[in-house]
Amino acid sequence: MPPDWLPPRVVRRVILAPLVVVLTAAFLVTLPLWAIVVFVASLRLPPPRRRGTRFLRFAVVWLTLESALLLACLGLWVASGFGGRLRRDSFRERHYALIGWFLRKVYGAAVNIFQLSVEIEEPPAAGPARAARPARPVIVLSRHAGPGDSFLLVHHLLERYGRQPRIVMKAALQFDPSIDVVINRLPNAFVPRGAGEGRVVEEIRRLASTMDADDALVIFPEGGNFTPRRRRLAIRRLEQRGRMEEA
Repeated sequence: MPPDWLPPRVVRRVILAPLVVVLTAAFLVTLPLWAIVVFVASLRLPPPRRRGTRFLRFAVVWLTLESALLLACLGLWVASGFGGRLRRDSFRERHYALIGWFLRKVYGAAVNIFQLSVEIEEPPAAGPARAARPARPVIVLSRHAGPGDSFLLVHHLLERYGRQPRIVMKAALQFDPSIDVVINRLPNAFVPRGAGEGRVVEEIRRLASTMDADDALVIFPEGGNFTPRRRRLAIRRLEQRGRMEEA
């Protein structure tokens, strides 16, 4: 089986996406049982013992929001004439608004449950320039340390900077039904593992060619979770190809 093998899209839509909603309903119905299990397990753990309860609370929020997102996407699909008008600008805006709503709720839950805090350092600016943002598309280069930082990055691009992200990401992420459904309806790129530099550059060029003034092209240059070794290897490849000055 190839590394990035995925079920056909029709299977993912008809089976995997509804399965999330069914599992969420089953999880909520059996929530008292899960709460008892977590409480009993926490008695055998060293402090802080509330960690399991926090993860349970966040799981409730995440699954509920993900199911709501999938149901909203189904509603947009029907409203678009069963997919016929999904590529129109009006439906693109609705999907970005839906992503913004989802990430805003997830971010709020993370702040409330885990006391998450985010510090943003920006170049100093004075006068009107402080509130202004460039009236042109931008490229966002980000280190990657796991799924959480990706959600935080997209959340702040949407909420703080009013940008519409276009992301280059791994094809295997389509196993997550919410990512699979929403991201495939917007200008993004899923790249299979081992596709090679040429395929990645081609997808970047495709996304960049149609960007508007409020778009942001998001790239994770190291191609995966950041480690010092991965960074050194990436720099070495650039040196071997004579591209360090370009970079």
